[in-house]
Parts: sequence; C-alpha cells; structure tokens
Amino acid sequence: MDVSFILIIAVSAILMSVMMVYAEVTRRRGSIFRVTFGASYLLGIVLMQPWQVGSTQEAGMSVVMLVFMAIWVAIGCAIGAALTATVIAIFSWIKKAAVKRA
Repeated sequence: MDVSFILIIAVSAILMSVMMVYAEVTRRRGSIFRVTFGASYLLGIVLMQPWQVGSTQEAGMSVVMLVFMAIWVAIGCAIGAALTATVIAIFSWIKKAAVKRA
C-alpha cells in the first residue's frame, strides 16, 4: 500500500501554517491558499516523478495519482489552516487581553 499521501498531507499542512503565520506577522492580505497549494502540488509532482512513465498503463495510473494528489494537498492545506487559524485567534485574544489590562 502506498502511504506517500501522508507525506504530501503533512508537507502541505506545514507550508500552509508557515504562510498563514507569515501573512499574520507581516499583515499581508491576499490569497495564500493558491501559493501554498501550488508549492505543495509541485513538490508532490517532483516526488512522484511522472515523467519516468514506461507504458500507457503507467501513464493512466499517473494521471489518476495526480488527481488524488490534488485532493491530498487540499486536505493538508485545510488541516494546516484550521490549526493555525485557531492558534492565531488564541494568541490575538491573549494579546488583546494583555493590552486591555495595561
């Protein structure tokens, strides 16, 4: 059984978390999902190496794997975004409470 999807999900979650923290620290607003999704998907393509296909059957399987990889990357980005958004919300709530006390 191929478990490489776990690696892709983890990498895309980490990249999404890093981009969300970067966007929060720099106050940069915009679409960070596209950048993270694209970077994670390209990394997955490099790891999968679909250009080393030897037959038509392998080409068909590579296309199916590329479609599944898009789903895995989206799941990883959603996981990373949910966790990071929760952490960012907690830290901004703590920051507001500390400023209110001072």
